[in-house]
Order: sequence, then structure tokens, then C-alpha cells
Amino acid sequence: MEELNILPQKIYQFKCDPKLLEDTQKKICKIKWHENGFNSISENGYLQKDESFTKIHNWFHKCLVKVKEEVQFQATDIKITQSWANRQYYQQFHNPHKHPNSVFSGIFYLSHTNTGTTFLLKSVWQMYDHINGLSGQPLHYWNPDDRGMVEYTVEEEPGKLIIFPSILEHGVKPMMEDNIRYTMAFNSFLCGKIGEYGMFNELIIDIK
Repeated sequence: MEELNILPQKIYQFKCDPKLLEDTQKKICKIKWHENGFNSISENGYLQKDESFTKIHNWFHKCLVKVKEEVQFQATDIKITQSWANRQYYQQFHNPHKHPNSVFSGIFYLSHTNTGTTFLLKSVWQMYDHINGLSGQPLHYWNPDDRGMVEYTVEEEPGKLIIFPSILEHGVKPMMEDNIRYTMAFNSFLCGKIGEYGMFNELIIDIK
């Protein structure tokens, strides 16, 4: 028997200017943090409105626009709605999650560890829970974890930005290094003129 890997997916990555990266690294170390037991999150969840982070968010916006154009979303603009920072110490982690009320999300790596970000997608063998026309009972496998989720871990490096659909599940496994892991993350939403007037699906959204 031979396995065939089908339907490859893609997300997008960008590389930050070294000077902008260094400037952002210095500023991240000075912000206030909230400890939640398994990692730390910046107290400010609107870092995009902090003037000291204007330059990095301007770059994030340029990258978002490139992705919007690449995937051909019909909207005049896309803007960051929330932006925050994450900090992890030894054995700290972030459970798998998705980002609601957002179209694209991004992760910007400020340090280097071997942890990375793990993305998860339901296996094609788990995409149906019932067989139509039969009893309606859920299908069960002897070992459901064996076929449940497909994983891919993006390696991290300082200055790398990844942008992905906000509905894509992702998380961070326990960091097994005596180091401090810093990242920034953001959500975004389409804005300006969305859709088409003549097709009666137009929206005008202003994000402040």
C-alpha cells in the first residue's frame, strides 16, 4: 500500500528588516505583562495603538495587504484590530486555539527557540461524523488520535512573520529550553468597501 499526500495548503511568511527587528526587541522587553499560569501576555491588547510600536505595525499592515491581494479578497483594505505580545519560559505552552472575529492572524517571532508554532487541521478521515442515510450514529475509530489531526510546525527565527487564516487552529507545545520566547501576534479584519454594490453584497466598514 502506498500513501498519497494530497491537497497541500499554504500560509505566508515575511522577513523583517534587521534594524526594525532590533528596535522592536528592545521595546518588547519594557512592556508590562499579565501572567496566566501557562505563559504571559502583554497587558496592552492594542499594541497597534501604542506609538512606540508604530513602525512595526506599519510593516505588518503592508504584509497583510500583500496577502489580501494574493488571495484576492474583494475589499479596499485590511487593518489590524488587536495586537499583543506573548512571553514563554521553560515548559510553558499555549493550548491549540483559533482567533474569532478575525480574517487573517499573524505571529511575529522576536527570539529563537526550537519550539515553533504548530498548526492543526482535521484529517480527511475525520471530516464526516455521520454516514448519511444510515442510523445517524457517529463513526468511531479504535484509535481516533491516529487519524484525528494533521500537524505542521513552523520553525521560528527572529524577524519572521507568518500570516494565516484566523480559523486555522494553532498552538505552542511546551518549550523545553532554558530560554525566554517572545512573539507578537495580531488579528485583522477587512475594511473600507467590501464586496460589490451591483451584486448587492457591499459593506462599508471603518476600523479605527
